Formats: sequence, C-alpha cells, structure tokens
Amino acid sequence: MALETGKYNIVCMAKLGKIEAVMDCKVDGNTFTGELSAMGSTQPVQNGVIDGESFSCSVKIKTPLGMKETKVSGTTDGNNISGTLNMKMIGELKYTGAKS
Repeated sequence: MALETGKYNIVCMAKLGKIEAVMDCKVDGNTFTGELSAMGSTQPVQNGVIDGESFSCSVKIKTPLGMKETKVSGTTDGNNISGTLNMKMIGELKYTGAKS
C-alpha cells in the first residue's frame, strides 16, 4: 500500500531524546506535498516522490543546532510507515509512525 493523503504521527529517537512529529501529506499520483510539524516548527514538504511502497522528500527541521535540511525516506506497510531522516552534521535517524 502506498503513502496516502492524511496525517502520520511519527516518533524518532535522537541523541537528545525522543522527537515526536506529524507529517501531513497530500498525495497526487506519484508525488506528494504537505507539512512536517516537529519541535515547535511547521515546515513544507518538498520534492515528495512515491514509488510503490517507498517514498522520499526533503524538509527543513528545527533542531538545537538551527534549521537543518533533511532528506526523508521511508516505506509504508498498511497504515504504518518507517524509514530514516538524514540531516547534515547530525547523521541518520530512524523513525516509525502510523496514519492517524
């Protein structure tokens, strides 16, 4: 099952602790847009691409080190998603989530 329009509650474990986020997706064929809300900031999803059960996008995320360009990749399994956030200077963080 591919990524669908809707909100996904995401949890990511970082060195500074658990980060909770919401990704609000708007799917249009094999692309998507939307917003990612985390750590008191909401930023637009850019370059969202869907390929079967896989998806990827980029978004700027507010961190204690400032705004970081982040590459998001993941897969879907029913209403669940999982994948990685790759941030410059911070590295790769794994996340899991579910459609709300």
